[in-house]
Amino acid sequence: MPRIIEIKDNPAKISLRLGCLVIECNQKVVVSLPTDEVGTLILSHPAISCTTAAISGLADAGGVILTCDSKWLPNGMLVPIRGNHIQTQRLRFQVDAKTPLKKRVWQSIIQQKIRNQSQALRILFKEDFDLEKLASFVNSGDTLNVEARAAKKYWRFVFGDKDFRRKDDSFTQNALLNYGYAVLRAVVARSICAVGLHPSIGIHHRNKYNQFCLADDLMEPFRPCVDIVAAKMLREDPRVDVECSKVRGQIISAVVGPWNIGGEKRSIFDASSKMVFSLLDSFESKTPRILTPQLLE
Repeated sequence: MPRIIEIKDNPAKISLRLGCLVIECNQKVVVSLPTDEVGTLILSHPAISCTTAAISGLADAGGVILTCDSKWLPNGMLVPIRGNHIQTQRLRFQVDAKTPLKKRVWQSIIQQKIRNQSQALRILFKEDFDLEKLASFVNSGDTLNVEARAAKKYWRFVFGDKDFRRKDDSFTQNALLNYGYAVLRAVVARSICAVGLHPSIGIHHRNKYNQFCLADDLMEPFRPCVDIVAAKMLREDPRVDVECSKVRGQIISAVVGPWNIGGEKRSIFDASSKMVFSLLDSFESKTPRILTPQLLE
């Protein structure tokens, strides 16, 4: 299974040797892995040097590199551009997908997102406050905006703070969520590129300034895993800080999974790949056949 590796606590040198990604700290090798075993590399420390060969080798293996800002939050992402030997054909299927098909796919994604939010509440509070019932009201394209109604109800309970606002940086919760969501986004973008689709051509998100619209579409059902670990950490310590390596490690562990998809228990890497392949099948067959991940206890 591919790994998520973060370099944060010490300066490091990253190079490529005999097909392996080599990470050195204080002139000692601390990690040496075949490039195809590195799913996501997170560069958090400000004093990291990385050879072009290492970057290229990781891209050839389908890996993703995240860079972080001074607040330790991901602010950049490098994804491979050579995804598949029939990429041009698959991109054509993606571009030519009709609106009714994309609306049906989006319906399935949002229904599963709400079910996973419901499961998250059960994990945190032993009940979902009737949230799951809203999933049945999501229509094609979610034109009734049930996603927003569910979110309003969901966030009211997750952190036990009725004043919490998702996009307000003054809330400590958002730093934890932003970090976890950025890792999720990178993993999903990796899967998208691996099958030869393009992460910027979304089925619902379409902001012209967003290069990862499709990744943002497909990561929606995965988000509650980050919400759960953030809520649990804040229960234990309201002063928890995303700058702490242990905290970031816990978030990464929650992202990895496992997940249930297609009746199988899989890691985040496998689950996102199966989801993307099912989307490709939907594009090719012109029939909504998307598989969505189920949050496990």
